[in-house]
Amino acid sequence: APSTELAERLAQFYAGEISEMQILYPNRYQLSDSAI
Repeated sequence: APSTELAERLAQFYAGEISEMQILYPNRYQLSDSAI
């Protein structure tokens, strides 16, 4: 389904964004990392 395709693309995009943000600004994500 197109919605599933879109969801996968968004998931991949945001996963990359989040990992990049964690590398650039690790201090902001130290607390959230322990919750995951």
